[in-house]
Amino acid sequence: MLQIVTGKFFTKERYDSEASGKLYSNFKYGGEIKLCHGQLAKEPSVNHSNINTYIYSYKSGLEKKDGPGLIQVGTNEVLEQLSLICSFTLKSYFSKDQEKLETQTINSNNFIPSRFLKGYFENEIIGTGEDIKFLIENVYQILSLPRETYKVIIKCLDRLVESIRTVKYDINAAYSMLVYALETLSQSFDNFTPTWEDYDQKVRRKLDKVFKDLKVEQSTALKDVLLDSAHLKLQKRFITFITQHLTQDFFTTNAQGLKRALKKSDLVQTLNNAYSIRSGYVHQLVPMMNQLTIPLESETVQWGNQPYLTYNGLFRLTYNVIQSFINNHENLGHEEWNWEDDLPGMMYVNLAPEYWVHKADNFIPEVCKQRLEGLLSIISTASFYGKEQGIPSVDNLLSKIEELLPQAKKQDKLPMFIIYMIYNDIMEDEKRLKYERVYKTHQSLLTECNIMTLTYSLLFEEESWTWNLEECVKVYSQYEKRRYNDKAFLLPSFIEIMMVLEIGNCYFDQGDYINYRKYLEKGILDLAGSKELQDFLSDSLLSNSKVDLNEFINLNRKLSNFI
Repeated sequence: MLQIVTGKFFTKERYDSEASGKLYSNFKYGGEIKLCHGQLAKEPSVNHSNINTYIYSYKSGLEKKDGPGLIQVGTNEVLEQLSLICSFTLKSYFSKDQEKLETQTINSNNFIPSRFLKGYFENEIIGTGEDIKFLIENVYQILSLPRETYKVIIKCLDRLVESIRTVKYDINAAYSMLVYALETLSQSFDNFTPTWEDYDQKVRRKLDKVFKDLKVEQSTALKDVLLDSAHLKLQKRFITFITQHLTQDFFTTNAQGLKRALKKSDLVQTLNNAYSIRSGYVHQLVPMMNQLTIPLESETVQWGNQPYLTYNGLFRLTYNVIQSFINNHENLGHEEWNWEDDLPGMMYVNLAPEYWVHKADNFIPEVCKQRLEGLLSIISTASFYGKEQGIPSVDNLLSKIEELLPQAKKQDKLPMFIIYMIYNDIMEDEKRLKYERVYKTHQSLLTECNIMTLTYSLLFEEESWTWNLEECVKVYSQYEKRRYNDKAFLLPSFIEIMMVLEIGNCYFDQGDYINYRKYLEKGILDLAGSKELQDFLSDSLLSNSKVDLNEFINLNRKLSNFI
């Protein structure tokens, strides 16, 4: 949000709106700090408190839009992001919350976190002109980053600051958070291109034996598919990225006066060990070795011929990698970006089908599957809840279908025809002018057993399902496996339940009471949260009788609690 209010994404005039907010810090600097966007000014201390209060004043007006629009939004997010940048840059603690600052900066030599990490937990840090110059430069550098890069940097700074907050409670989680921050950078910006040699060695050897019997082009194509879908060598990418972003200064001028500072020759091994510590904790809650849980000023410890980074050492490394990445990344002035998507509280929702399912404008056969999903969604709420008037009029759409259906592609004809059939089933006879002709021409589409024809038959035909039961069960099983795919055809939940119950009823008619019970029990478990409907199905099980679907629908209509 802080980057958005700078106006770097705006192309039109902006509202002239001023905003301000407070930040609290253990960093003390008396003068006004003029940043590239806004300024920080210290308030006079009250009751000789060591807590420093800063007022951040900035221009917050958003871009003007045609018609009504937002003028100002996101002050909390602006302050939060600025506090992260200031905490990182000035190696001190900034927060919107005064109480958080007080708990982080207890002035005591016995305060354990201050012995893990110097600076951030001190009661007061006196700022210098050089500190302020660096802050001004770093704020400008970070706000000038490309949007995607900025968002990743803010996430990394958030994990770094959260690690500082957490170290007093859980050193294992705090240590892992620093590794998370480095992982985020490495996986977002390392431009890593995996090769077949990067694939899991055990699996690769088995596959290589299989590939010997294939043509070269076939094995190459398979390898490309496998490489494209695998998260390969995450640890390798992690280490490579860090080594590329640590400068010689990290081991020379920046390491002056440090106890057991990290040696360049130990870098790769300590990173391997840090990654292993993080993996053990995240996946199995394995705590780090006791030698690293003791507050030490040294950056590394040696144990069993292995070098390990202490929290202090890992923090300095993380800080330097992030800062090096910021320094070496391109800066952008104006950038084209859909900034409104990044406003706080913004989210995408699916528009209710009542608003689009009946539209004839720009209708094409390729959207018929989505239109059918929308229509079934309306039916599942309108018909089952006694709201038939909720089904919109589609006279123009039916005319469009009559025109396009003959030349539509095979995969589009069925959903288009079912939409046509459904609307003709519920509309007045005087409006069904071309129904008989269209039905006779395309009725063969309804003979194939698939999830769409099963649904239409279940809802609108008097004698449901003339197909072989095994075929129907196979179709529904395939539907369940595929329904989570992005482009899968998806039924409303209540219609899925009806489908399951109908399968159970069909098994009952065949005398297969084992599968009858299996599908009724499946229906009960998929009605989680609706006790009355579950009890209705349980009664059918106890009495060993078929489920009366009409009664089931009427009960659901009365309850009106399941969609």
